[in-house]
Amino acid sequence: LPAANIQVGDVLDSAYLPEPEKPKDCVLDEDAAWFAGLYIAEGSKAGDTIQIAGHSKETDRLERVERIAAKFGGSTTVTIEGNKQDIRVYGKVLNAILDELVTGRIAKDKGFAPVVWRYSNRFIAAMIDGYLSGDGHWDEPNNRWRLGFTRNYNLERDLRVACARLGYRLVLNLSTVKYDGRRVPTFRGELRKSWTAH
Repeated sequence: LPAANIQVGDVLDSAYLPEPEKPKDCVLDEDAAWFAGLYIAEGSKAGDTIQIAGHSKETDRLERVERIAAKFGGSTTVTIEGNKQDIRVYGKVLNAILDELVTGRIAKDKGFAPVVWRYSNRFIAAMIDGYLSGDGHWDEPNNRWRLGFTRNYNLERDLRVACARLGYRLVLNLSTVKYDGRRVPTFRGELRKSWTAH
């Protein structure tokens, strides 16, 4: 509706995408969802080895990855060089989780697998939390997550759908960053889990 057609007395309202009446319920839990979200943000694979990139100060994230790997019968190794932390995760079940919940292979095409939308909102929220622990930067004074990621239209779409399910406010804009002497297309924006009615 064009703004010029809004009349006194009209109400601007918002609606969420509905959760399935019977969400998919299986052994995959919120830890699995969080791990898949983190992989979308920071992960890659070399054969059956899952690699998670990060900063050496991200010790809480490392501990959670180690706990999740052990929970699903896998293992981890870690290499720290300066500020760089490389986590390698091994395990058939962990690879199967990613095969189930993630599409794509590289930063430009990874996203949420279609089956994700059959899960509960709590599951999807955990997947978003995992993603934010990788690609998000918490801006506490403004109560928001700042986002920046390579121009991946699959991920942009999936973040928008997830936020529409969860009632989160998402703003993403086209942008570029300078990298290796050239301009690289990206998305930049913010995600707010709650907001005022201002």
